[in-house]
Amino acid sequence: MVTNIMHEYKMHNAHVTFRGDYDVDELIDVIEGNRKYVRCLFVYNKIDTISIEEVDAISQEPTNACISVHMELGLDILLQKIWKILGMVRVYTKRKGEQPDFKDPIIMT
Repeated sequence: MVTNIMHEYKMHNAHVTFRGDYDVDELIDVIEGNRKYVRCLFVYNKIDTISIEEVDAISQEPTNACISVHMELGLDILLQKIWKILGMVRVYTKRKGEQPDFKDPIIMT
Protein backbone atom coordinates (compact mmCIF):
# COMPACT_ATOMS: atom_id res chain seq x y z
CA MET A 1 0.00 0.00 0.00
CA VAL A 2 2.86 2.38 0.83
CA THR A 3 4.43 1.69 -2.58
CA ASN A 4 1.16 2.50 -4.36
CA ILE A 5 0.76 5.76 -2.42
CA MET A 6 4.35 6.79 -3.18
CA HIS A 7 3.85 6.04 -6.89
CA GLU A 8 0.70 8.22 -6.92
CA TYR A 9 2.85 11.14 -5.74
CA LYS A 10 5.50 10.29 -8.37
CA MET A 11 8.04 9.14 -5.79
CA HIS A 12 9.58 6.00 -7.23
CA ASN A 13 12.95 5.82 -5.49
CA ALA A 14 12.50 6.54 -1.78
CA HIS A 15 13.26 4.89 1.54
CA VAL A 16 10.28 5.13 3.91
CA THR A 17 10.73 4.44 7.63
CA PHE A 18 7.89 4.33 10.16
CA ARG A 19 8.78 4.85 13.80
CA GLY A 20 5.31 4.30 15.19
CA ASP A 21 1.82 3.11 14.37
CA TYR A 22 0.47 5.37 11.60
CA ASP A 23 -2.38 5.09 9.13
CA VAL A 24 -2.66 5.93 5.43
CA ASP A 25 -4.06 9.42 6.01
CA GLU A 26 -1.09 10.40 8.18
CA LEU A 27 1.36 9.17 5.52
CA ILE A 28 -0.40 11.26 2.87
CA ASP A 29 -0.36 14.30 5.18
CA VAL A 30 3.41 13.96 5.61
CA ILE A 31 3.97 13.62 1.86
CA GLU A 32 1.83 16.65 1.03
CA GLY A 33 3.21 18.67 3.95
CA ASN A 34 -0.03 20.59 4.39
CA ARG A 35 -0.90 19.57 7.94
CA LYS A 36 0.67 20.12 11.29
CA TYR A 37 -0.34 17.99 14.23
CA VAL A 38 -0.38 19.64 17.66
CA ARG A 39 -0.93 18.24 21.11
CA CYS A 40 -4.46 18.07 22.43
CA LEU A 41 -5.67 20.30 25.26
CA PHE A 42 -8.53 18.93 27.35
CA VAL A 43 -10.76 21.67 28.77
CA TYR A 44 -13.04 20.79 31.68
CA ASN A 45 -15.89 23.25 32.18
CA LYS A 46 -18.25 23.68 35.18
CA ILE A 47 -15.54 23.24 37.80
CA ASP A 48 -17.74 25.26 40.15
CA THR A 49 -19.93 22.17 40.58
CA ILE A 50 -17.18 19.83 41.88
CA SER A 51 -14.88 19.88 44.89
CA ILE A 52 -11.49 21.63 44.97
CA GLU A 53 -9.77 18.25 45.44
CA GLU A 54 -11.27 16.96 42.18
CA VAL A 55 -10.24 20.14 40.36
CA ASP A 56 -6.72 19.77 41.73
CA ALA A 57 -6.53 16.13 40.60
CA ILE A 58 -7.71 16.98 37.08
CA SER A 59 -5.42 19.99 36.69
CA GLN A 60 -2.25 18.02 37.56
CA GLU A 61 -1.86 16.98 33.91
CA PRO A 62 -0.18 19.65 31.75
CA THR A 63 -2.65 18.98 28.92
CA ASN A 64 -5.71 19.66 31.10
CA ALA A 65 -7.34 23.01 31.80
CA CYS A 66 -10.15 23.48 34.32
CA ILE A 67 -12.51 26.41 33.78
CA SER A 68 -15.89 27.76 34.76
CA VAL A 69 -17.36 30.01 32.11
CA HIS A 70 -20.31 30.91 34.33
CA MET A 71 -18.06 32.18 37.16
CA GLU A 72 -15.19 33.19 34.81
CA LEU A 73 -12.65 30.95 36.61
CA GLY A 74 -9.49 29.60 34.97
CA LEU A 75 -9.91 31.42 31.66
CA ASP A 76 -6.53 33.12 31.98
CA ILE A 77 -4.84 29.77 32.63
CA LEU A 78 -6.61 28.29 29.59
CA LEU A 79 -5.36 31.16 27.43
CA GLN A 80 -1.78 30.67 28.66
CA LYS A 81 -1.91 26.93 27.94
CA ILE A 82 -3.25 27.53 24.42
CA TRP A 83 -0.40 29.94 23.68
CA LYS A 84 2.15 27.51 25.11
CA ILE A 85 0.88 24.43 23.25
CA LEU A 86 0.68 26.28 19.93
CA GLY A 87 4.10 27.87 20.51
CA MET A 88 2.84 31.38 19.76
CA VAL A 89 4.68 34.57 20.73
CA ARG A 90 3.93 38.28 20.44
CA VAL A 91 6.47 40.36 18.53
CA TYR A 92 6.41 44.14 18.96
CA THR A 93 7.95 46.14 16.15
CA LYS A 94 9.42 49.60 16.27
CA ARG A 95 11.10 52.05 13.99
CA LYS A 96 14.66 53.09 14.63
CA GLY A 97 14.81 55.75 17.34
CA GLU A 98 11.15 55.32 18.36
CA GLN A 99 9.41 53.50 21.18
CA PRO A 100 7.80 50.11 20.43
CA ASP A 101 4.07 50.02 19.75
CA PHE A 102 2.63 47.75 22.44
CA LYS A 103 -0.91 48.06 21.08
CA ASP A 104 -0.59 46.04 17.87
CA PRO A 105 1.76 43.02 18.15
CA ILE A 106 2.52 40.53 15.41
CA ILE A 107 1.60 36.98 16.47
CA MET A 108 4.13 34.35 15.36
CA THR A 109 4.64 30.65 15.95
